[in-house]
Amino acid sequence: MRTFRDEGSRVGADGQMELFPFQPVTRRREASIDERFLAFHYANPHVYRNLLVLAHQLKRAGRERIGIKLLFEKLRWEYLTRTDQAMDAYAINNDFTSRYSRLLMQDPGLAGMFKTRALRDTRKSA
Repeated sequence: MRTFRDEGSRVGADGQMELFPFQPVTRRREASIDERFLAFHYANPHVYRNLLVLAHQLKRAGRERIGIKLLFEKLRWEYLTRTDQAMDAYAINNDFTSRYSRLLMQDPGLAGMFKTRALRDTRKSA
């Protein structure tokens, strides 16, 4: 059985998502959320690209505000329904939602799309 990722791995003009398993990132116990997010983001740039595709789809559908967790769950759903890979190969850390929403809103077409709050201390609690 061919998986979705076997059929193409880049976002096309039609807005297809790229569903790769994540590249593992070594976690330092004392790393802050920001440090862990940046390590994950640079190892897995396809996650941002997929979130960008989904956010723009909703924007074109007339949605002015959406929740970032909706997009996270949509990515999880797509991965489970369109690949034959185990879910743990596509486990997005919910700690990163606030960072991805801010990153996505740097795109001029998505400014103000997500409601954000002040970030709490980014150090991981012991």
